[in-house]
Amino acid sequence: MRVGLVGDGDRFDALVALLGQTNTETVLWNYKRQRKKDLPDGVESVPLKEFRDIPLIFVSVTMDEVRDVARSLGDHTTGRHAVVHLCRNLEHKSLKTVSQVLHEEMPTHRYAFLTGPMLREDVLKGLPASGVCATTYDEIMDYVKEVLVSSSFRLYRNHDIRGAELAAAYCRVIAMAAGVASELHLGMSIQSTLFSRGLAEMGRFVAYRGGLERTTFGLSGCANLFIDSAAPGSPDFQIGAEAMKKNIFDHNAVIKKFGTRGKDMMDLVESLAVVLEEQKSLDLHLLETCHLMVSGKMGPAEALIHLMSLPVLND
Repeated sequence: MRVGLVGDGDRFDALVALLGQTNTETVLWNYKRQRKKDLPDGVESVPLKEFRDIPLIFVSVTMDEVRDVARSLGDHTTGRHAVVHLCRNLEHKSLKTVSQVLHEEMPTHRYAFLTGPMLREDVLKGLPASGVCATTYDEIMDYVKEVLVSSSFRLYRNHDIRGAELAAAYCRVIAMAAGVASELHLGMSIQSTLFSRGLAEMGRFVAYRGGLERTTFGLSGCANLFIDSAAPGSPDFQIGAEAMKKNIFDHNAVIKKFGTRGKDMMDLVESLAVVLEEQKSLDLHLLETCHLMVSGKMGPAEALIHLMSLPVLND
């Protein structure tokens, strides 16, 4: 099968490496007009119009880019195309998932979300890794399995695409809180607490937004959270650690150091904060704490103390 690619980033690099392990023919739409030397090795850059004849397309772009990319793809795709995205975010303010945005902007309704513990560093070394393909279309799962599964990569399926997208995005908030705690050198007890309570909080959020709570205990939730919050952690973890060093969440400094990933993270926290007002009974204490930091209402150290003093919850 010939596969189309759109995007960049660490997850994208891991995807390209996995496709290389199965000798899948891949072509790339260079939508950012990157120089040839900056494109993945062994991947041919082609005009977007060639995607008309490619049944399976992988997309890995930032949330800010999703609608524009989807509209461009929509001009060259039909209902027979399958689109698999790797974006772990929700649309700013609307909180729509990426699959909902794709549904609005493209003629095809056949979508999937690929996520899980598929770290770029591990995949490039040929170490064992795994992922989950969340989709309501079993034939898309079969496509993805055909081009990705190898002796070093295992793929799981999940029919709860909304829950998977919500869980993978919420993990990032917990990871940022873990980054703050790590810089305070408070030990593994607090990190373990953040992991377990973060998972419970994530489950409540996912169920409230229409996903299945059990999805949070799979690769899109629990496994992503483990990878994100274990040192040295994901970029979101590092954003929290960096903020703790200065005890202030400087938006400009975050964007300067972490680029679009930094803005992506801050937009996500600000967007999710709407849920704090919508449904206070959800007890989203970690989200509340992260929002206090990102909004500048509290410094990271003060916010963490605030978290420890919140009302007791059932375990």
